[in-house]
Amino acid sequence: MSSPFSRRQLFKGAAAVAGVAVGSRLAAGRGGNWLLGEARAQSLTTRPVLLNLYTFGGFPNIFGNAQPWLNNYFGVTASNTTQVNSKVLLDAAFAKCIPTAFHPNVGVVGYSTGSTSHTNSPIITYSFNNTQAVIALADAMGGSAALKCVTLGGSKIPGNNQAVGSTSNQMVTDLGALLAALGGVTDPTIPDRAIAASGMTTAQAISSGALSANPGGLSSLQQAFVSGINALQQPVPVFNYATVAQAYGVAATQTAVSNFAMQLIGAEVAIAAGANVVNIVPKGVSFGSMDDHGDNQMTSPRNAFTSAMAGPLTTFLARNLGRTDIQLVMTWQGDFWRTDTGTNHANCIGVPVIGNNVVAGNFAQVSASGPNLTGAPPPMALWSTLAGILKVPAAANPFSAPTYPALVG
Repeated sequence: MSSPFSRRQLFKGAAAVAGVAVGSRLAAGRGGNWLLGEARAQSLTTRPVLLNLYTFGGFPNIFGNAQPWLNNYFGVTASNTTQVNSKVLLDAAFAKCIPTAFHPNVGVVGYSTGSTSHTNSPIITYSFNNTQAVIALADAMGGSAALKCVTLGGSKIPGNNQAVGSTSNQMVTDLGALLAALGGVTDPTIPDRAIAASGMTTAQAISSGALSANPGGLSSLQQAFVSGINALQQPVPVFNYATVAQAYGVAATQTAVSNFAMQLIGAEVAIAAGANVVNIVPKGVSFGSMDDHGDNQMTSPRNAFTSAMAGPLTTFLARNLGRTDIQLVMTWQGDFWRTDTGTNHANCIGVPVIGNNVVAGNFAQVSASGPNLTGAPPPMALWSTLAGILKVPAAANPFSAPTYPALVG
């Protein structure tokens, strides 16, 4: 059989797929890494993009809806809060990260998982039809990018990473290969694109019998084949990493996703590569800093946010909310809110949604008796409302109609 690629090149392509297949990860290191490195996106137009933040341990009420506790609990006062619009009062440090022009585009989504368990609540939040809601959302948003849904930094988003179509949640722990894909660096170890695509297509054909016979056990390998081949067939964009790194005060030689600044730099890289949904579990924010039992002033989460998140998030939102090639939306959740009796576990949460096409509104109002959101809907309220804000086409939308249509612009 004649072929435009050598046996060595085919083996190299197969090794790349094998590296990707482990846990369906696209991570650092040669072998598995060059597949991600060759990811090419569609030419960017004005398209919606979601930045999704998740902090384990709990979600500080003050970053979602500070109003109920003003001059009452959690150390909330007029001096440490900001009224970003007529509906939403936020912790001042968080509000300062949001460009003033977008203060009218801040809303709050309230929902309840019905659980106060650190294990169960996040799984309930993210689970949708035996996969993660972020995967279903990224797939429904469409586009031709090979990597529609990514998680940056090594900590996984809760729930089952089951592919929807060709979309799965790919883990990225080093940006080196993505940068090679975007023209930011030149890597002589990366094979010729046409040869690599031919090699992977042939490898997929050779493996078709085994893939068909073992659809569950080899699903990660099949996902890697599909993503890799699609990636290699995309046009090559150009990306200036040095400029992005400089904006965050990071050396252009640094590519390991080792802190929150690098996670947000990675978000810019992933967006340039065509990602629809970028997930981040912020580095530098410990479980304990959010699971702050007895911390009635919320000193611990305030300190964690200020020290690890505020600076890089300010830079990211300033650089990306006003872009004309994308319409960025950001949301931030945790396991649950804290109660105002000992800062324990509530069974509900109110989370901010910020950015383009968001209309000011607050659907996390609480009673004077505590943080429980009486009659709050399940987490589908978040995902259905986000799908509306992100303009997911009705024919492709796997979620219900927006639970909070008043937040959708």
